[in-house]
Amino acid sequence: KILHVHSTMAIGKRRKYSKKSKKNWRKFTEVKDVEEYLEDVRKDERTGGPIVNKSDQQLFFVHTREGGPSVVARRGGRRRWKPLRCEANLYPSEAGDLEPTGGRGEAAVSSRFDSSDEEYNVGSDYKRVLKRRRRHCVATQQKNAKLRIQPTTGDLWTEEVAMVDCNPYLEATVIKPVKMPNTMKRKPSALQSVELPAPGTSYNPTFHDHQELLRAAVEVEERKEREIVSLEKKLKFTPMSQQEREKAWLEEMTQGLPGDKEEDQSEEEEGSEGEGEADVGPLARGDKRKTRKQRRKERERREEHSRKVAEKLRKRRMEEVYRLKALRREVLKIEEKKEEKMNRRALEKAESVYTTKLLGRHRYEEPDIDVQLSSEVAGSLLSLKPEGSIAADRYKSLQKRNIIEPREIVKKQRKYRLKTKEKRCKRD
Repeated sequence: KILHVHSTMAIGKRRKYSKKSKKNWRKFTEVKDVEEYLEDVRKDERTGGPIVNKSDQQLFFVHTREGGPSVVARRGGRRRWKPLRCEANLYPSEAGDLEPTGGRGEAAVSSRFDSSDEEYNVGSDYKRVLKRRRRHCVATQQKNAKLRIQPTTGDLWTEEVAMVDCNPYLEATVIKPVKMPNTMKRKPSALQSVELPAPGTSYNPTFHDHQELLRAAVEVEERKEREIVSLEKKLKFTPMSQQEREKAWLEEMTQGLPGDKEEDQSEEEEGSEGEGEADVGPLARGDKRKTRKQRRKERERREEHSRKVAEKLRKRRMEEVYRLKALRREVLKIEEKKEEKMNRRALEKAESVYTTKLLGRHRYEEPDIDVQLSSEVAGSLLSLKPEGSIAADRYKSLQKRNIIEPREIVKKQRKYRLKTKEKRCKRD
């Protein structure tokens, strides 16, 4: 009897398992009741929500056929009509209205629920489903019309092609206008692209114009000569006589020897500084405590100092009150200086459009003046001697108008020096 009791207890008990790992937790955890509850919830969502929340119109329908038995009062084992499961997604649900994506949905609903036949009356759900279905069909047709490739008339290689409703897959083939920077239409300089030459460069100039051109060319050459002379003066090595060289060598060699006067003077100065430091007595020790009298004197001195500072500040403020006119004059002077500075900057900005800026490492250099001497002036176009180069003139004009930076000819340089090898025939 005792064994029988133990056996019944063992059957009623649930075996315990270790749920240390996630694998055992999933394997031995009883979640059957939770799954059944979730399955019921999903079923309610699929069928339009819980039955408790549905109205009578959604649950029942009235048989309107004349002379026939009602659907509810049928007998003889005939079952009441129910909607097909394939059409269950046409009905609303709490999770959201599911719109069918097939193309035969409206035809299937119409064939099942014919509005012309007054055999059944399913309420407002049928009308709502049909309206939603029609809206879905219209939206699908509009979307397909947008995605349909529109025929375009025009050249694909032109700058602009009008393709408003284009397939997104062909969007990469549309040539869009390039966004131009703001500085594209702004001229970098207000100088003329082609400057008029000087009157003296004519093939038959007047005497005054020709002399002015010669004077300008001479000034340029003189300025270059002065620069060369100043550079030579800076780099010139002044030779020394034999006596001056020997004297400088002797001074250099005797630096730091005991007989040097400068070293003796420095030693004397150091000795005098040491004596002055020795005269100073030892520093007062900091561990000696101050008396009450000393602390009171120090406090009085601090209070007196702060009082003097406050009094001085008060007097300065009173003086500033009485010198309002002087302060007003100072403010006016500061404002005049600011206005003058602003006007000067505006003038410099207005004049900067006529100047050449520093765009690179090198500065712009004016080209040489093409000039002919008085004996070389032709007087007629047939005997005119050409001067200068059109390409060089255009290149310098681009540099002067800040379109390209000034450049210099880069000479070819070897990365490694050439190796020399003596041939065997030469060695022999």
